[in-house]
This record gives sequence, C-alpha cells and structure tokens, in this order.
Amino acid sequence: RPAEPPPQDGAPGGASTPRIDGTVDWYAFLGVAPGASREAIRRAIADLADELLGNGVSGERLTKQRQRLREAWAILGDERLRAAYDRARAEHLRTAGGQRGGDGTAADRDGEGRRVPAGWREGPVSIGGLAVEAGADLRGAALRGLDLAGCDLQGADLRGADLEACSLRRVNLEGARLDGANLHWADLSHARCSGASFRQADLGEAALAGTVFARADLAGATLAGSVGPGVNFEFANLARADFSGALVTPALIARGRLESTVFPDGSVRG
Repeated sequence: RPAEPPPQDGAPGGASTPRIDGTVDWYAFLGVAPGASREAIRRAIADLADELLGNGVSGERLTKQRQRLREAWAILGDERLRAAYDRARAEHLRTAGGQRGGDGTAADRDGEGRRVPAGWREGPVSIGGLAVEAGADLRGAALRGLDLAGCDLQGADLRGADLEACSLRRVNLEGARLDGANLHWADLSHARCSGASFRQADLGEAALAGTVFARADLAGATLAGSVGPGVNFEFANLARADFSGALVTPALIARGRLESTVFPDGSVRG
C-alpha cells in the first residue's frame, strides 16, 4: 500500500472549521518547534503519515492517527486558524502551566522568583516501576513533572514529548527516540540512554550525574546549564550540541564526536 501523500497547499480546513483547543499541543505531537514554518509542519505531517504505514499500523489506530494528522494540518496549515490556536495555547500555558511563559517556553525561576536548580521537578505524581512495550508510541505525551524513576522506557518513541522537570533517575531509555523532546530541568541521573536519539531535544539545566549517553545521538541538542559529573558521552554524536554554562568536564564532552559543538566556556570545537 503506498504511503499517504503529504498535505497539499490548498485550503486545509475543508468544509468545516476545526475546533480551536489550546490544551492540545499540536507542535509537540508533530515534534516541531512552535515557530516552525508552514513547510516544516507539512513535511513533519507527511513523514509521520509515511511512518505509520512503514511501521505496519493498521485498523482503528491508523484511522485515529490519520485523523489527528489531518486536524493538525487543518489548524497549523491555515494562517488565521494557527494564529487563533497560538493565542489559545499561550493562554492555556499561562493559566495551567504554572512555570511556563506565555510563549510556551520554560521559565527559569520558581513562583517566588528564585532560580530553579538543575533537576528541579514539581508535582506529587509518582509512577515508579512503569514498563512500556518496546517501541511504544508516546509522541507528544504530556508527562511534565512526573516521577518516572526506575521505569523501563527502552525503545519508546517519545519524540516531541513534554518531560520537563520529570524525575527520570535510573530510567532505561536505551534505543528510545526523544527527538525534539522537552527535558528541561529533568533529572536523568544514572539513566541508561545508550543508542537513544535526542536530536534537537532541550536538556537545559538537566541533572546528568552518571548518565550514560554512549553512542547516543544528541545532534543539535541544548544542554546549557546542565550538571553532569561522571556523564558518559563515549562515541555519542554531539554535532552542534550546546553545552554553554554546563557543569560538565570538557574532557567528558570531548569523548563524543564533535562538530561545531559549543563547550561550557563558549568555545566551539570540532
């Protein structure tokens, strides 16, 4: 069966105008930045549509996922509807996000104006011992602030997921896909991330003590302000990764594959 064609450049809305719901993060679902161009969004939707078929997804799940992709394009592919959605999303983040700014970015101070330390998390929810099926589809999942310490997420698809301020201590993320995920302030201490993909992910101010990123792909990832004593970057792809201000020993970073990599002192190597 041929892959589903990408969205066309015509009017995306169809006969009826889709409902604008700011609580749904379409950007996270597609794994793109809120400021992504219309063409970048179109490509992301086309890639995800092809991937559904490539992974053998069928039946009711395929129908639902295709419907979500169509809805995402109907809103984000239309300039007027996207502007309305962006306003609704910003308002939701202001009222429900607590620590986020109106543009959806994480604030760097707590409710009393104090700077938030690396690895900070909020919320009493704990899901210890969770294990998911290898390759589980958790794209765009809203997991912000959860305690997932010790969980088995090996091979999970977490692209675009919101894991801000999560406790991921000793979590198994080997082979997982976290491209574009938000891991700001997350605690990944002693997590196993060998072979995982963190391309363009936000690991700013994350706690990375003893975290193993051997052979992981962190191309374009942000690790500014992270704290990582004993972190393992052996053979990791660190092309264009940003370690500005990070408390990570430069010698540990140098063990990865460098290409325009920003070191903690602001120097660029590779």
